Amino acid sequence: MAFLDRVLQEPSYQWQTKDGELVVPTTQLLFTEAFRRINVFQDKRNWISMISWLMVICMLPFFYYALFFTIKFGFLFIVCYDHDEYTWHNLVSSILHA
Repeated sequence: MAFLDRVLQEPSYQWQTKDGELVVPTTQLLFTEAFRRINVFQDKRNWISMISWLMVICMLPFFYYALFFTIKFGFLFIVCYDHDEYTWHNLVSSILHA
């Protein structure tokens, strides 16, 4: 446990009480802690967390496009794949040239 004590950043609500009991944080406390750790203005070391979430948000339009506009091809690939190269070639050709 000594390694984890050095690696993990201790949360603001602490890991345990003074009696040694485990602290179970509320949902609001968890969100407060999460947003505190991506606040770049509070601590400049939080830039990695902020950039990570920013990249996730920037990728959402591409995920939306892949999920809803390429579903026809994905559905046909999963359902209609026949393990026959000639049939697969005809299926792909009919989709691309339709």
